[in-house]
Formats: sequence, structure tokens, C-alpha cells
Amino acid sequence: LSIHSFPTRRSSDLDKMSLDEAIEHLKEKLDKDSFDCVECRNEHEQLLKWLLELKQYRERNKIF
Repeated sequence: LSIHSFPTRRSSDLDKMSLDEAIEHLKEKLDKDSFDCVECRNEHEQLLKWLLELKQYRERNKIF
């Protein structure tokens, strides 16, 4: 994952981002941003896929 593609955040702010917020952030980024790098876009898509899988796993197993 390319660090340059995320807005600058303090570590304390990152700790506060929920799973749903991270998913929405990636969806918005993939919808509106044009990526200069195909690999960067692919990495964002993969990260979104993993987060959606994690959310589904947590919901199925009632893990929050």
C-alpha cells in the first residue's frame, strides 16, 4: 500500500477510524481519484476487499 495516497493523519487520528469509516474512505478514494499508478489502485482495491471480508467475518461471528 502506498503511503503517499492517504491524507496525512496523526497516529492518534488513525486509532479512531472505525472499520466502516476505513471502508467508506477507500470506496470514495477509488470512485473519485484517478491514480497515477496502476499498482497503487490495485493495492487500494485489494485493501478494500480485505476490509470487506473482515467486516463480513465479524458480522457472521458476532465479533465487534
